[in-house]
Order: sequence, then C-alpha cells, then structure tokens
Amino acid sequence: MTESEFESLVTALREETEEYAVAILERTTIDTSKVLANGDSLLRIAALRGQLKSVQLLLENPKANPGDALQGAVAHGHVSCLDALLKDSRTNPNHYRVSNHYRVCWTPLFFAACKGYTECLKLLLSHPEIDPNQGRHDTHSPLHEAVRGLKVECVVMLLAHPRINPNKVCSDGYSPLHEACTPKYDDDDDARANRRAILSLLLSHEAIDVNIHTSMPYVLVDYTPLCVAVHWKNYDAVELLLKDERVSLEDAHKDVLRDIEFFGTAVDAGSHLIFEAIEAEQRKRDRWRRRRSWILVCSVF
Repeated sequence: MTESEFESLVTALREETEEYAVAILERTTIDTSKVLANGDSLLRIAALRGQLKSVQLLLENPKANPGDALQGAVAHGHVSCLDALLKDSRTNPNHYRVSNHYRVCWTPLFFAACKGYTECLKLLLSHPEIDPNQGRHDTHSPLHEAVRGLKVECVVMLLAHPRINPNKVCSDGYSPLHEACTPKYDDDDDARANRRAILSLLLSHEAIDVNIHTSMPYVLVDYTPLCVAVHWKNYDAVELLLKDERVSLEDAHKDVLRDIEFFGTAVDAGSHLIFEAIEAEQRKRDRWRRRRSWILVCSVF
C-alpha cells in the first residue's frame, strides 16, 4: 500500500464510503495497525463510522488493538461493530481511552452510560470480564454517570449486574445515592420523575448503604444522602428517604434545626416543612419502638 492508498483508505473510512474502504482492505498486504498522528487507528475510525465489514477485515490483523476501538463503536451506538470487537479474544472490555475533548480517561461502559445507549450497555455488561464499576480515571463510575444523566434504564441495567457496587464513592466524595439526591437547577417535571424513579431503584438495591457518610468539598462535608436532600430542598428525595426505616434521621434533623435557629424568622418555609416531616417521622418511629418493646415484654411473660 502506498502512502496515497493509505490516505485514500483513511478518507474512505472517515467519509463512510465503506465499499471503497473494503475494496482497498481486501487487496492490501501492508500493516493496517498503523496509528494516525492524532492517535486514532484505522480500526477505531471504522468502528466510529459504523463500518462493520471494515471492522471485521481490520480485526484480521494480528497487531490490531480492538480495545482502543470500543469507545469509537459506542460513541454513536454502533452495536454490530461493538459486538464484533467484543467477540475478539484480544479485547479488554475495560480499556481506558483518553478523550481528546475532555482530557479524561473513560471506559466504553462509562461512555455508554453517559450517552444512554442501552443496547451498547447491555452488550458490554454481558461480557464476562467487564468491571461494572470502572468508569473514569477519577473513580467516577458508570452508575454515577447514569444517575447524573437521569438515564433510568441504564441505572436498572447497571444495578442488575452481580458485581455492581452501588456505594462506590468517586474522587469528588459522593456516592450514586448522594448524586440522586442532588437536583439540577434546570430540572423539569420529566427530570424530577426520572430522579425519583432512580432514587427508588437505588434504595431498593440489597447492598445500598442508605446512611453512607461522605464529603463533597466546598459544599457538604460528611453528609448522609438525607442531609444532601435536605440541603438542596429536594422534597421528593426527602419524602422517599423518610419512608425508609433504615435511614437515620439524626444528622438531617440537626442540620435543618441549625438552619432554623441561625436564620430565625428569615428562614424559608421549605426548611420548616422538612423539619416538620422529619419530626413527624421520628414520632412515628418512637411510637413503633415503644410498641415493639411492649409486645416483647408481654411475650416474655
């Protein structure tokens, strides 16, 4: 293959003229694992453009790096290309690749969760060597990203994986449950409904730590998810968390009481509503505790 033929192949792959690209690949005897100046391989370009036949031909090169092309296949949801890459025995499904735009390292699974490509996510999660908790170089997991992006179906799929860690804390100091309790300023009705659904999914997971303490630098330090919900006046989250008997009320009660005492008459009505809800739940729990104690005493005698 001459230099001009190589350039023609790159152009054919980039411009999605697969028939021409395949014609070149079928007659060439030159190493097609050559990497371009920007770090892209021919295999990655083909996967990025969804050119399945080109991907299959490029994988025939024993020096091909299929792991590096995974993110390319995921970028636009090219499931068939992703499937071909994952079936190659050389493929590391947890391959980190530096994003030139964001200057961070992402795994294909993280990218699929970020984009909300459920078919790609399903395919990746079915790989026996996939690590469902590996996402970004800063320990931000695919579950963090699915929760942040309010991708309900992605959250369902990730939580169903037997090796998922729903309590993983990223380098910023928060867990997926903390993320679910943190509303965005532009949340509309659909976003709030998705956030509520995701919070319910997380709370229903058998391994979830509902009282996980973590730190959010410059904002919240050593706060539980309920404390975060109280801080952001996320009433939906407060309501759901208060219904869960495993959730400790003590820290959140102290926080909202401190705000009321500090701001006095200037405190907003929302703080009073949350305070009353927490106190009502505490009274209900106290009644049940006394009742259980009484029943236990009666059963002894």
